[in-house]
Amino acid sequence: MHQHLIATALWNYRHGKPGEALLRAVADGEKVLVSTGATDWLSSSGVLVRCEGGYRFTAKKTFASGCVAGDLLITSGQYDGPVAGREVLHFSVSMAAEGVSIDRVWETMGMRGTGSHTVVLENVFVPEHAVTLRRPCGEYHPVWDVILTVALPLICAVYVGMAEAAAEMARAIAARKGDDGVNAILIGEMQTELTTAQIALESMIANVNELNVEPSIEHANRSLIRKTIVAEAVKRTADKALEATGGVGYFRRLGLERILRDAQAAQFHPMPAKKQHRFTGRLAMGLDPVAQ
Repeated sequence: MHQHLIATALWNYRHGKPGEALLRAVADGEKVLVSTGATDWLSSSGVLVRCEGGYRFTAKKTFASGCVAGDLLITSGQYDGPVAGREVLHFSVSMAAEGVSIDRVWETMGMRGTGSHTVVLENVFVPEHAVTLRRPCGEYHPVWDVILTVALPLICAVYVGMAEAAAEMARAIAARKGDDGVNAILIGEMQTELTTAQIALESMIANVNELNVEPSIEHANRSLIRKTIVAEAVKRTADKALEATGGVGYFRRLGLERILRDAQAAQFHPMPAKKQHRFTGRLAMGLDPVAQ
């Protein structure tokens, strides 16, 4: 799900932007990357303070998936500079750096296997050369055109896989039970929802064009719209699978109840449906997609 960090770096590298160093670090040292982008968005979180040779960074980063096994934290924070004013700086930090710790708070309804605990950074040194991007705080920046276009198909692919697994379980049970006048209707409804999710994902993948896309806000918007379609269709597919399996699906041994719980997380990836609707609506109205 979080291979989008690699995909984004690869897009940057192919288009003459910084990315090679990160790709080589992963390839040569098998480094595991951890993203904090899920909750950082336009304004990010945490504070950077200037010091000799770089900055000192203090923050709490939530939903840091895979952080327990991670090597590099790909993150960002706010810096109030004397010239440019308040900016967001993007950089990487070693998970082994002094001042980095993990608050193991990932006690959740679903997606427990991601280990998305909170990473705590206390006065962590960030060298100047680690900063890869500076952007105005709180404003939409073209970097999101790349990230949203590239990341969301990879994220959604996981959830479509869940829906496919749920549908497979339901079809197997329905085949044994036969059609009692209702089962075929339920399976048909389920298949329709699954197909909706699959088509939306295929469209997201086509939007990326094998990482040859020239990102724009239109491409990002397409990806966001389809992410909402996928998330809702995946949840409905899992619900229909449970309805079709009947009481059997309620037992944990089948594995369907885990998919039902895990599928709920799809709605929380950027952007949740209502925020996506506003983003898309503002763009359609000729406004900045995000209100200042």
